[in-house]
Amino acid sequence: MCDILLVILGRVCSEVKLMLNEKRVKHMVKLASYESKYGTEDIKVSTYFKNDYVSLNLIFTFIWTTVSYVLMVAVLGLSYMDLLLDNLTLMRIVYIGGAIIGIYIVVLIASLIFAGWFYKKKHLRARKHIKVYRGNLEKLESIYEQEAR
Repeated sequence: MCDILLVILGRVCSEVKLMLNEKRVKHMVKLASYESKYGTEDIKVSTYFKNDYVSLNLIFTFIWTTVSYVLMVAVLGLSYMDLLLDNLTLMRIVYIGGAIIGIYIVVLIASLIFAGWFYKKKHLRARKHIKVYRGNLEKLESIYEQEAR
């Protein structure tokens, strides 16, 4: 590199000061890597308290599970409409309605349990990543302070 600088600048290489600190560059690469992969999502997640984050996502899970179940039942009902109407009695309506509601309750409870577990784990993982990220920021800050001295 000195030869290139000598040719380009026509000066002695010792006059050119490169202000690259290897530790600082490593920490900056770690920080940039984290920010590009997980940073924005983890920062959004970690701004909530754990219970608030989980509760909010459980509400969304409840809404989307209900909407998708209603659409699925409507599509299946329309698909088998002729079969349903051929043998329709009051007892079959009660059985079909009970089965639809029973399956909905089971699906809803299972999806809410899974969603609660998933979002708690996601929040804990995001907080852990943010803690490491802040530690790396503090290390980078201490490196800058050492260089300033």
